[in-house]
Amino acid sequence: MRRLKHTLRRLRESFRSPAADRAFVLLKVCFVLSLFVYMAWQVHHQVFSRRVREVPLSLALSFLSVQVMLMTSELLLSCLIKQKDATRRGFSSRALPFIRKNLAEHIAGEDRHRPLLAMCLVHGSDVQRSLADFLGSVEGAARARLTALASSLGVDWVWEKVALYGTAEQRKDAAFHLGLLATSSSRDVLRRMLADASPHVRTAACRSLLRMGDLADVDQVFHSCLQSPLLVRALLMTDLQPHAPRLLDEIFPLLLAAGEASQVAAALELAAGWMSRLPYGMLASLLVHPRASVRAAAVPLLQFEGSPARVEAWIFAGLADPEAPVRLAAARLSGKLRIRSAIPALESSLGDPRGEVTRESLRALAAMGPEGWQILERSVLSPDPKLAARAAEALSAAHLSPFEAA
Repeated sequence: MRRLKHTLRRLRESFRSPAADRAFVLLKVCFVLSLFVYMAWQVHHQVFSRRVREVPLSLALSFLSVQVMLMTSELLLSCLIKQKDATRRGFSSRALPFIRKNLAEHIAGEDRHRPLLAMCLVHGSDVQRSLADFLGSVEGAARARLTALASSLGVDWVWEKVALYGTAEQRKDAAFHLGLLATSSSRDVLRRMLADASPHVRTAACRSLLRMGDLADVDQVFHSCLQSPLLVRALLMTDLQPHAPRLLDEIFPLLLAAGEASQVAAALELAAGWMSRLPYGMLASLLVHPRASVRAAAVPLLQFEGSPARVEAWIFAGLADPEAPVRLAAARLSGKLRIRSAIPALESSLGDPRGEVTRESLRALAAMGPEGWQILERSVLSPDPKLAARAAEALSAAHLSPFEAA
């Protein structure tokens, strides 16, 4: 049974992948085109071929007739959908005041389970939406009372199923709603959603778990971020920042001791976003890490190191690193900190006009003031057209910038 559930979960995740979505869209397009051609052929065969002798003209009239018929049907269907939506909105607007009144009275201490249960039979979505609004605006005993009401009405069960089997937008909303409930079952579902294929759903689940405030959930969200795409880490960086001191003190050393290089690099990116200062011994060990991705991720943390001499020495080492990502990070930081002693090393990095290191070195030289601008002016006259174009771009950006180097 466990193996069957695992197989079904894997199949569900594969159907939610971007490749599966693209394949499904392609199949729908092929089906619609085939259906259109079939309808046009039937109109030609049953109607126009008996009246028009020229086959091309008959086919053209058939395609035109089918197109007019489809456009008319689409217009009628659109009108019906708009009318239905307007009716539904009016139906909901009449029911919402009654639902909110009963929810407010239930919070005040009265038992309004029965009338709300009756409303769920006809206005289930309105009850869920109102309950979510009330859960987000109350705390303490009032939220506990609403959570118990949601459980008795079966709303929590609906949200849990939608969180696992709905569309991406529905799963994202369900993750937010489950975070408001903060029950053990909702926490379990949110933990399962950390492996969702959609980064937005995964982000919503992480935020709900962080909102619950449990330290074990915070640690799990942190580890999930390290294995997630850059988009998820960028979206959750601010949410994790209040927990940054504890994560850096307790989880970070364990991660550096046993984690993979990709996870260490992701953790360093988060630490740089939090503007955290690592102990110098730990930072130095990361700057000489055998993996270039880790060294490149550790370079931005030098800007929070208090000793300018140490920073300058490590930037020189980064600019001389054999790996391009490390040199790129060192060039970017030297321009950000305007370390003018790095100008000769930056000038020597202009050898490959097609590389990103050259582009970043030119930007760094543009931030150095007149000393860097002189090198850019000489590079504009370079016989290499790509290097000259990039140097001219960096020089013009430096002169147009409102923050000129001192």
